[in-house]
Amino acid sequence: MSCTGDLPTALALMLARALSGRALYCEFYTPERDTGLMLLAAGGEGDPAWADPGHPIVVEPNEHYPGDHGADASIAFRLEPGPATALSLSPVAETWRLAWATGEIVEARYDGMGGPNGMFRFDSGPSFEAGARWIASGATHHNALAGGRLDVEIPVLARALGIEDVRV
Repeated sequence: MSCTGDLPTALALMLARALSGRALYCEFYTPERDTGLMLLAAGGEGDPAWADPGHPIVVEPNEHYPGDHGADASIAFRLEPGPATALSLSPVAETWRLAWATGEIVEARYDGMGGPNGMFRFDSGPSFEAGARWIASGATHHNALAGGRLDVEIPVLARALGIEDVRV
């Protein structure tokens, strides 16, 4: 599931699901200098395959995007800790660029956000520096979160698709 018209991320979600069996529509929010972690969250969209089995999945009114006739539904849960890969697909000139970063969800701590969320640790370094490289890669605003560290799979996929890949 992606926002209306967000074709690049819908395609990244499809690739994430094909490679790992789960895909979360999300975005990076706030880097923490003290911990080196980055908040990764969705606005109420969610793939239950990403839910931490030790915590409930909650359906609640979506406070972020009220509808014409009241709040829409939002799915909220803590992301399951473990290895993950963020993917972003961007149109570039005559082709596409696949930006990607491996890391892990180390914890979730914002139950009141109204959507899936967790704290991401980039394998490539602290969140301030890795986040700057993520932006410089041309990554789109929204991305797809795939399960596992897809170090081998992503470059092979990019070559098979004939597109550029940028590891962050």
